[in-house]
Order: sequence, then C-alpha cells, then structure tokens
Amino acid sequence: MKKVIVVTLAFLALACGSGKDKSAKAPLFTILKQAGTGGAQIEFYEIINDGKEFELLKNDPELKRKINKSNIDQSTFVVLSAGEKPTGGYGITVTDVKETNTEIEVYVQKTKPDPNSFVTMAITYPICIVQINSKKPLVFKEVE
Repeated sequence: MKKVIVVTLAFLALACGSGKDKSAKAPLFTILKQAGTGGAQIEFYEIINDGKEFELLKNDPELKRKINKSNIDQSTFVVLSAGEKPTGGYGITVTDVKETNTEIEVYVQKTKPDPNSFVTMAITYPICIVQINSKKPLVFKEVE
C-alpha cells in the first residue's frame, strides 16, 4: 500500500507543470553592458535603431554573445556615455524604463564617488549600453 501511495505522489509531482507562463513578455529593458571605462571623452546618449549602427555593437566582443541580428527589428539600443571623469567611482546607468501610449521614458542616473572614498586615480570613461524592447520614440529623464 505504501508503494502505491509513493508512486501516486511521485506521478502527481512529475505531472504538475511549473506554473510558468510560456507567453510571458520579455522585460522592457535589459542592461547589456555597464562599466567604469570604455565610453567616450564626451557625454552623450546615442539611440541605435538601424542596421549600420547595430553592426558596430555586434563587433564588441562582450556584446556579440548577447545580441543577434533579429534584435534590431523589435528593439532599440541606447549607448550612454558619461564622458571623461578624473577618477574611478563615477558611473551612468538606466534605473527604469516606462512605456506610455506614445513613447518610452528612459530614466538615467549618473553617480559620482563619495568624497571620502578611495577611488582609482586614473581617468575613466563610464558607459552603459541598454536594449529597449520597443520601437517607440525615446525620452530621457535624469534622476538623482
């Protein structure tokens, strides 16, 4: 009798699905790269939504395995550069992305080191590269 109960419980446990929704939507945004160096000397936000500029992203060894050619059809990519900074400890990131009926709001946060912290004494170029799973126009909003 015990064997029948154990077999029945095992069968029920294996027959149950994981409960995950197979049709779940992809997140609205994904940070593909964030680093204290690798950006440019000037501060800029670049929107990449066509094939030529996208090829430049695909040439980056770190990004090559995270993106593919079909991504450019459904997504917009954003390169955020904080510009040249005098030390380490500076950064730039996307904290949130919200979709409205007409546009995508991208919330950007720039950080700087605490005055009392120990930081790398080298010039740095903070960068953040983000994939946004929408083709709507982007509006950037800076947050503290």
